[in-house]
Amino acid sequence: MSRRYAAGRDAAADAARWMRAGREDLFLAAFERHSEAWSRDPFLLLQRGVALYRVDRLRESEAAFRRAMALRSTSQAQKDWAAGWLKEIDRAWRDVNAARAALGRARWLGASTVVCGAALLWLLGRRIRVGRTNHDR
Repeated sequence: MSRRYAAGRDAAADAARWMRAGREDLFLAAFERHSEAWSRDPFLLLQRGVALYRVDRLRESEAAFRRAMALRSTSQAQKDWAAGWLKEIDRAWRDVNAARAALGRARWLGASTVVCGAALLWLLGRRIRVGRTNHDR
């Protein structure tokens, strides 16, 4: 399959250059424009998976790696590389889920603190009011 596009430019070379430069946005935009042709190229699909991972689009990244692994033209080395990235995505999902759980606990703790603080202020206010009432007698 030819990787030529847009006036003879080499898609793989452009993808590699953009990824080295940290310009995942350029690569992903180009992939969207040329997705019909590029989605049949294992190298470009793998690069798309990496780019999506770097911009925290984990579900799409996982799908790109799985799609690349399913292509008949994907070499065993590319499949192994994609499998390594899938393990990394799994670790990232565990981190995301742990962070969500911690955030839930923090919210509960914050709400509990507010309720306890309000109760303490109410008790102090009541004690001051009761003290003034008894003192005025």
